[in-house]
Amino acid sequence: MARIYILQGKSWLYEPRTFDIGGQNYTPDFYLQEEDTYVEVKNFWNEYSRIRDKKFRIRYPTIMLNVILKKEYLQLEEQYAHQIPGWEFKNSPFDFLSST
Repeated sequence: MARIYILQGKSWLYEPRTFDIGGQNYTPDFYLQEEDTYVEVKNFWNEYSRIRDKKFRIRYPTIMLNVILKKEYLQLEEQYAHQIPGWEFKNSPFDFLSST
């Protein structure tokens, strides 16, 4: 996601803040500064993840949090991989293995 944000010209921070969600801590992956939005990238969405997300949203109702699930990430990967050198994606024209 960081490479996509860089390509898009977005200002972002990686894990800049940890939130107390009542008995546990939660640190979203990214913070998009201009959008005042946190972003969590999830490979899978299990019960633990759903509970943690719900706790966050109840405790911090005014803080924007977007969750990018694997399906959406793969769509972004397909859309942007060809534009980013070194992307580890099958459709990327940048072949980082051939240079080694």
